[in-house]
Amino acid sequence: MGLVGIAVLLGGCATSSRVFNPGDSHPDNAVAFRSALETGATSRLPALERSMRGQLGGSDRILFLQERGRLRALLGDRDGSIADFQEASDLFEEERMRPPLSLSMGFFSSTSLATNDLALPYPSYPYEKLMVHNFQAINYLKNGDLQRARIELNRADVEQNFAADQNRLLVERTQRQLREQQLDPSRLDHSLREQQAQFARIGESETASFLNAFTYFLSGILFEILEERDRAVIDYRKALEIQPGNPILREALAKALNVRDGRLDGKENEGRIVVVYSDGLVAARSALHIPFFYDTSILQVVMPYYSDRSIAPPQPLRMHTQSNELGETRVITNLNAMAVQALKERYTAIFVRQIMRMIVKSKVQREAEEVSPFAGFLANVFNLITDKADQRSWLTLPGYVQIATLNLPEGEHRLFYGTSRLSDQSVSLNVISGKTKFLIIDRVGNTFYTTITEPF
Repeated sequence: MGLVGIAVLLGGCATSSRVFNPGDSHPDNAVAFRSALETGATSRLPALERSMRGQLGGSDRILFLQERGRLRALLGDRDGSIADFQEASDLFEEERMRPPLSLSMGFFSSTSLATNDLALPYPSYPYEKLMVHNFQAINYLKNGDLQRARIELNRADVEQNFAADQNRLLVERTQRQLREQQLDPSRLDHSLREQQAQFARIGESETASFLNAFTYFLSGILFEILEERDRAVIDYRKALEIQPGNPILREALAKALNVRDGRLDGKENEGRIVVVYSDGLVAARSALHIPFFYDTSILQVVMPYYSDRSIAPPQPLRMHTQSNELGETRVITNLNAMAVQALKERYTAIFVRQIMRMIVKSKVQREAEEVSPFAGFLANVFNLITDKADQRSWLTLPGYVQIATLNLPEGEHRLFYGTSRLSDQSVSLNVISGKTKFLIIDRVGNTFYTTITEPF
């Protein structure tokens, strides 16, 4: 390969500055808008949102559409948010139309093996795709459009099935690469044991990154509003299969069964308030260096990972009126755990690819050194500056989605809500007997973003 090979590598990578420039990465650029959200500096957000327009090209387009769609929703630009999430959804649809093996093949592309994983298009993890559809459904709920909200939740269900198939194919492809590269799986396990143990602790509440109980809970609520009782019961049961310990889901299923079967709960002249609470921001990835013995050399493999110290615990929302305590929200989706689980599902594939990359780079450097010391020096510099972990992820996602359902007498109410760390906020609610309203609250740092919607 020698100097010619190095020139090819350098030329092929020059089209993507993020491969080389440590500061030109999404996690670094996301610091500004995460900080503005967390500190309540909302006046900065419109300019930050506009600055993202120049980053929407190239292979990270889905990632930036997700980020901007979420920022626009928080800023109240519902039409802009709907447009961004719709385009992201269209790109997901294009991905589903590709040959089944294309995703797993892309994991082992020659470009990424020559440089780093930033040369690959952003993979858009299953838990992120599900939240695109969930947030889009909420956008439509805010517009009072139940039918489009339900369509989005149906799309989320399709994504869950698609992601399960893709995950299976990726596992098969990874095992094939292990055999072709003659890498001993037991040695991989030894190198990754400590990191995977941490993953197990952080992600223990989630069985898979493509199963989201909130999707089915929200779908169940919509089916109840549309008086499709049987379908509501089915979706509540699906949600409980994913989150069997959630008491709000159990209560929702019990009430849906009672209404479906003609058993009334004896409460009249009440309306229902469904509280959807997005709690905090999801954790960002870090980079971890793992030594790996290959042949007679020690290779240093750089991997993305999540530190448990970077993950904040949930902050339940406590609610009350002037005269009554109404309880608190419960976690239905732990997006921190889902993000960890998503990385864990691909971790062996990423690790194998990193080892293959180190082997390729090591061979290039040896060949360059045979040409001249200077060529060897260039190859070493190239290896160092492209030795990076892929830390990209959707960073305006909440850390947790929490829910509550409140039954209040018909009439005007002042509802107070807050956390153990933040003083109470309040909102005025006009409760209508037999009707459902959504109270949608996003907490980022010390700031609440609150919307009331009436989709009946």
